[in-house]
Amino acid sequence: KPRHPVFHAYFLRRIREGKTKPQALVCIMRRAVRIIYGMMKTKSEYRPYETD
Repeated sequence: KPRHPVFHAYFLRRIREGKTKPQALVCIMRRAVRIIYGMMKTKSEYRPYETD
């Protein structure tokens, strides 16, 4: 069972695009860092958005 459905969907999309699992994990980590930086910059809480 995935811990975070939005990130899991993003991971699966990257796998379908031809990335390897380690490459897809790096994509997830980079996305998480961008989200965290944005939260710190705007002093806001995390509000996930649903894709699909």
